Amino acid sequence: IKDDKAKRDLLSNKFQEFVSWLLPKYFAHGDIKPDNIVIKDDGNVMLVDYDGMFVPSLYGKPALEFGTPMFRYKNRTLEDFNEYIDDYATVFILLVLKVSVTYPTIIDDFVNREPQFDIVKRIVTFMNDKQIAPIISAYIMVANYGHLDRQLIPSLIANRVNFNLSKETKLLYSARQGNTRDMIELAELYEKGESVAKNIDKAMK
Repeated sequence: IKDDKAKRDLLSNKFQEFVSWLLPKYFAHGDIKPDNIVIKDDGNVMLVDYDGMFVPSLYGKPALEFGTPMFRYKNRTLEDFNEYIDDYATVFILLVLKVSVTYPTIIDDFVNREPQFDIVKRIVTFMNDKQIAPIISAYIMVANYGHLDRQLIPSLIANRVNFNLSKETKLLYSARQGNTRDMIELAELYEKGESVAKNIDKAMK
C-alpha cells in the first residue's frame, strides 16, 4: 500500500468513515491499534480482540487493561473507563493515514513503532491542507485532554456538514449554552434510557 497512492487514499477515507461512526457511540473497543484492525476486501474496517471493551453497563468500574502505550492517551488510568477511551487511538491513526496519502514514507516509522514517533513533528507542512488541518486540530485536542467533544466530530473528523448528530449530542450542546428546557429533556433522556444508555448519575448532573 505504501507504493499505491490510490489505495492509501481509499484506506484513509474508509478509516475516516469508521471513526466518524465509532466515536459518537456509547461503547469503545479499548485497545485500538494496527494489530487489532482488519481491512476487508471492500476497504471497510473491522476490529478484533475485544478484551478491553467498554459498554454502558460497566460505568463506574475500572478497566481491566490500559491499552497499548503508543495508542492511548498519555494520562489514562484504569479509572478512565468510558466511551471516550478510543478517541486518542482513532484520531492518531487517522492522522497518520491522511498524512501518508501525500507523504508515504511516514508509514515506515509508524508501522515499525519508532520509539520516539511524534506525528506532530511530521505535519507542519500540512497545516494549510484543508483535508488534514481539521484532523490535526482533533489530534491536538485528544493528545491534551484525552477525548474529543462530540459536537466537534462533524467539522474535525467527519468533514461533512450533513453529519447526523445524535439527539443526545444536540441536547448536550444546547444545555451547555444554558438552555434550561434542553437540560431537562437531556436529563429525562438519561433517566428513561431513550436512544442512550440509561444513566441516573448523568441525569442528575
